[in-house]
Amino acid sequence: AATGSETDRLPVAPRIAGTDACASGMRRDQDSFSTCEQPSHAFYAAVMLQLRTRHGMIEIRLPDDAALARRVEAAARACLRGRAPTADLPLPSGTPFQRACWRAARTIPRGQTRTYAWLAQRAGSPKAVRAAAQAMRRNPWPLVIPCHRVVGVRDIGGYAGTRDPSSSRISLKNWLLAREACNLSGRMDSATIRRLSTGDTRR
Repeated sequence: AATGSETDRLPVAPRIAGTDACASGMRRDQDSFSTCEQPSHAFYAAVMLQLRTRHGMIEIRLPDDAALARRVEAAARACLRGRAPTADLPLPSGTPFQRACWRAARTIPRGQTRTYAWLAQRAGSPKAVRAAAQAMRRNPWPLVIPCHRVVGVRDIGGYAGTRDPSSSRISLKNWLLAREACNLSGRMDSATIRRLSTGDTRR
């Protein structure tokens, strides 16, 4: 396994013509995630921001607008530190149904979950449960739009394109849910927190 500087300098994004992908390299925060520190203006153009946690990588597709990209990154960092993102961020570009799903997902309180059926209902198409799940899969701003809080009726559902319970992506979803539950005493009991922390999705 990679250690030391090799791990700390995991690439954030491919090199962009005319500029370094990350002007000042990688750093590890107290929150155990790494990202590009003080990226240049050019870095923000159509770049995938990668936030590394103990349980996997969270990839956020930054918008082309540099000012909005900085706000999206700040909101994602805030979410990982236990704070809610600002409510005035616009929705990303997408189909009307995708945007309706993303808007609904942003209303799910921290420490709580909703089902894909609930999401389809709130988006105005109660029968479009599969399409609602696909909208979460195509969410360009994880954490900012908390797709990890949307789960199945019988299990935790998918995350980042997979439903394989042995996948590291599902482990990341488990960790995000457990971490949020720990930040909200009384919203989720300790047994549920332990189950999510170990990847046990039984009801």
